Amino acid sequence: MIPLQTASPHPVTHVRFSPDGATVAVAQPHYGVTVLERATGRTIATCVMPRRGPLTGLTFCGGGKYLAAANSKGLEVFEAETGAPVVRDYGVSFKGMRLAERDGAVIGFGLHTGGPVWRPEKSAEIADAFHPLMNVFRPTFTFSPDGRFMIEPHYREATLNDVDRGRYVAVLNRPDKNDWEAVVASAFCPLGRRFALNDGYTIDVFEFSREEADKPEGDSPEGVAVAPMPHVRLEPVFTLKPDSAAGQSRGWYPPFALAADGRGLLVKRPRNRIQLWDAPTGNLLNEWSWRFEWVTCVAVSADNLTAVAGGRHGRVLIWDLE
Repeated sequence: MIPLQTASPHPVTHVRFSPDGATVAVAQPHYGVTVLERATGRTIATCVMPRRGPLTGLTFCGGGKYLAAANSKGLEVFEAETGAPVVRDYGVSFKGMRLAERDGAVIGFGLHTGGPVWRPEKSAEIADAFHPLMNVFRPTFTFSPDGRFMIEPHYREATLNDVDRGRYVAVLNRPDKNDWEAVVASAFCPLGRRFALNDGYTIDVFEFSREEADKPEGDSPEGVAVAPMPHVRLEPVFTLKPDSAAGQSRGWYPPFALAADGRGLLVKRPRNRIQLWDAPTGNLLNEWSWRFEWVTCVAVSADNLTAVAGGRHGRVLIWDLE
């Protein structure tokens, strides 16, 4: 276990592992992003972003060479090893973006823009790609790490959308939910096979097949009407409820993250305990409890061996899961 204190007292809002898992990016509002060495906790670089609000998107790109961050002002890209700024754009299209990484490029989704917005080979240039599906973008949308799939929350249920094809892939069944129990938080596992939804009452883990999503829709003969493909309806493979001892019935929004293989669910519990659940079996695998004040975010490395948690006052904790 490596307990750390960043140079800023602001709360940690995002933690991200680099693609090779060697470093961890720690984001704090009105300060920036600190890049830490996973093995030692040593500070490698600081991407300075003073007087910015909380980030809306954070991702490594270019094979981990660069770090892209989006906030209420716009989009900024830094060198991950030095923290040196590469490019920034404060245009209205890039405010409040969600970010993903595909083939080394940064994929951004916002109110006015959706698609590739920055490529390492064109380091001084930010694109303005538009995707029609983003007309209905809302702040609670979540995108898979590669930007291919999007979770769109609705009342009582949510949908899984294929961004590239501009169509729904599946409807996510949420039984026994009321109109006010809308999804407010969601997260994909790094490999994108499973994802989790949180509506303030439970955390529901779903699994979907990318092979099914990749099936062609088929061509119809000219002049022949073909019915649209039926939507797959997905049921939760695992549901986690709040600790009954805490007496919580609603308003339960704990930080959570899925392991790379989608099996492990890392979640904050009362008294700042952190638990690791096995989603397919519903078994509690491990639990940790430290004097760590108010866990705000968690993440798991791509090799499923290490986890990181951020907290108030700039505190960070890195520990081995095994």
